[in-house]
Amino acid sequence: MNGSRTQAGTCLDSAKRPRRAAAVVSLAASLAVSLAAALAAGCDRSAVISRPQEKKLDVAYDTLFLTELQGKVEDGDIVLRRGYAVLSDMITLVTPGMQMSHAAIYDATTKTVIEAVNSGVREHPIDAYVRGSHRLVVVRLAVSTSDKRAAVVSARSVIGSGFDHLGFIGMDDPERFYCSELVAWAYRAKERGFRPDDVIAPGELVRLGAIVYDSGERGARPMSAVAPYWK
Repeated sequence: MNGSRTQAGTCLDSAKRPRRAAAVVSLAASLAVSLAAALAAGCDRSAVISRPQEKKLDVAYDTLFLTELQGKVEDGDIVLRRGYAVLSDMITLVTPGMQMSHAAIYDATTKTVIEAVNSGVREHPIDAYVRGSHRLVVVRLAVSTSDKRAAVVSARSVIGSGFDHLGFIGMDDPERFYCSELVAWAYRAKERGFRPDDVIAPGELVRLGAIVYDSGERGARPMSAVAPYWK
């Protein structure tokens, strides 16, 4: 691990705090029960949304979304997505804000996203991120180019850190991150007047800036819009 919230600056409180709010308990219970039920049934895919059944159509959407995204996204932008996992269903069901299940920060120098996933804070190609997305939303902060670059550098400094599994149910570990926590920390969101609850939902990050791109749902475009990307 190359850094921590303590070493690189603090957006979120680094000290562990007792969190006994009913909302947090409800969130934890909902996530745990629903996820356990889904996994017990042998299902790790969304029960709410699905990819286009026609493979060529699905791939066409990959190309369409990626082409549009690359024409809009800039260094330091927040890239939200609605994913296809059963956990994505749970996140959108029990958290406030826009119905998005994951968040990452874009590095234009490498054309990658830095994100906190189950295995920890990692860097992945933007095209791989797009392939796992039912919907993409790009949020841009009204800050200087240098501030955006600083946020990317901060996120990059903690690549290799663990995933904050308990943080998403309100039991923060200052050495680990969940997805939206990483983005908020990198942008020092608390110092910018952002006052989220103990648990920061991906969809709440739209409050940090302006939406500059929204792909809409995969499969929802008219065929005339998708046809140029059909192979």
